[in-house]
Amino acid sequence: MTILNSTTAIVPYTSDIINKVDRFQICDSPNCGSFTAQSWIPAYITNISSIPTQGGIITVKGISLLSSPPGSAEIYFHDRYSLNESDTNADGTEIHFNADQNIISLISGQNIPIYLQISGNPTLTTTTYFFNQKYFSFQTPTISLVEFNKDNNQITMTGTNFGVNGIPLTLTSNGGNLQPTHLINNTVIVSNVNAQNYSFSGDYQYVLNVGSPNPISATYTQQLYPVVTSVTSTSSSGGTISIYGYRLNLFKPNATISQVSILVGGYTCTVLTLNDPKNSFIECSMPAIPSGSKNYNLSVVVNIDGKNSNSDILFSADLSNVKEVSQDSGNTIIIGSSFDNDTKSIILHFNGSTPMSPISGSNSMLTFKFPTNTPSGLYNGNTLTKFNTSPTVPFKITIQPYITSITSPPTQGGIVTISGQYMTSNIQGNENITVTIYDTKSNLNTPCSNATRLNSTSVTCIAPEGSGTSAYLQLQLNGISSTVMSGLSMVYQSPKILSTTSESPYNSGMISIYRTNCKTYLFFLILLLLLFI
Repeated sequence: MTILNSTTAIVPYTSDIINKVDRFQICDSPNCGSFTAQSWIPAYITNISSIPTQGGIITVKGISLLSSPPGSAEIYFHDRYSLNESDTNADGTEIHFNADQNIISLISGQNIPIYLQISGNPTLTTTTYFFNQKYFSFQTPTISLVEFNKDNNQITMTGTNFGVNGIPLTLTSNGGNLQPTHLINNTVIVSNVNAQNYSFSGDYQYVLNVGSPNPISATYTQQLYPVVTSVTSTSSSGGTISIYGYRLNLFKPNATISQVSILVGGYTCTVLTLNDPKNSFIECSMPAIPSGSKNYNLSVVVNIDGKNSNSDILFSADLSNVKEVSQDSGNTIIIGSSFDNDTKSIILHFNGSTPMSPISGSNSMLTFKFPTNTPSGLYNGNTLTKFNTSPTVPFKITIQPYITSITSPPTQGGIVTISGQYMTSNIQGNENITVTIYDTKSNLNTPCSNATRLNSTSVTCIAPEGSGTSAYLQLQLNGISSTVMSGLSMVYQSPKILSTTSESPYNSGMISIYRTNCKTYLFFLILLLLLFI
């Protein structure tokens, strides 16, 4: 024994007896008489393991950790929440506690003060110099990936030790607070983000804090690059082109100017000072491409503040440019430029179907004839290609029902059959069919009631009472208005004389005329005949 001072002495104990002694006696004389036995609290903690935030086995290492009775040891967190021991090894140097859902929903973060209760004695006493305060911490979170979904305006963060539902969790991006909406299996966080904030290319710094009052933290840097989705064409002698995509920002989020450069093949395309608030396109001026040099399928790369865009979008000079699409006489007309006159070199890619060649064309107009059973409706994402080069910017085509025949109803009203091409709809489900009759004499529009599909090419409805010719008919199928064959109109059936009678063949008399398709079925015509002898 080594006496340090009047109040403290060090007594060496060997490891084979340290877990067996619970009381000892002190005597400062070789001839000791009776004296008082002192209580011995030999438990000593050397290490407390961290566990994942979803729970696990806490391992406490030290000496004299055997409890009496066996299995009665407890660990206390914040002096409030406790766990019973799972087991202790025979040497009393390692004790285990199973931290399940019940406890991990109550504690979080790091540097959580703890103490053990072993054989009824706490390892933490009011005598601070006797036992040092011990602490427990959850494992630090890690972030392995952050992905931004521009369609949903969400980020998905993947990693470990993100905590459990109910535990405080904060997430920031470039200093701005995000609002996580989902925590999945301790490893995935989904958070909504502001679309405008993510319309810029650059570095996005994330800071994740899990738990309180002393959270455990992780950081991650996500790099978002400019993305090019399409490019227009211009003359090989030079001109302005538009590059479409996202994160094509000429300015940084703090409104300072971005360093932007554009390479098209080996040519520098001079950026024009045009800023799109959504950062969805950039315009630049192409130089002339020397005669004899390759002027098609040139890669487009936009560099913004040192970050290059994808290079799989290709530019070709003298490509077709679509300005307007319409329908005439059942044909689809595309107006634009640089179509050329060769109908075999230019192809329409319509709605993912087999590519189509025009039935006629010039440098500024193409005419296409779709199969007559093509459903009517609005189709997006159509493109033209020429000589297997880059497609044009996607454009819309509206296929309208095209009426080629209309039956004649009786003058008292009746069934009309309307037939034509593109008479079904590309919208699945219930059809909304409306038919309106315009009378040129009265300038009135009258519904043709009970519009019903007869088959894939025909629709019927009940026309109101009327007479005469040039009653124009308009059909709408799920909101898409029809076109009508030139000169075609609805004509009521003509009156038809069935028979006539006369009552006197002489100077005057009465003639009766019977006919159909009249608003009145029988009328009399009095005819005065003057006979000259």
